[in-house]
Amino acid sequence: MHIKDPNNAQHSIQHLRVAMVDMNTQFSTPAAAKKMMNDAVSNEQPQINEGNRANVISVGDYDLQLSGLF
Repeated sequence: MHIKDPNNAQHSIQHLRVAMVDMNTQFSTPAAAKKMMNDAVSNEQPQINEGNRANVISVGDYDLQLSGLF
């Protein structure tokens, strides 16, 4: 997808996902809603292995080394 910012510069967006959700849907319990949210976040997190390069997240010029799972 391509978008333009207020300065009319074009930017490319890759791997964009859009989820349409009915905001009027009621969950059966707050615990069920919390479990669904935790599952959704957990599924999107990278797997981290201690002592491996997989526990380092690089963003630009910065490396963030994670010491464990939260």
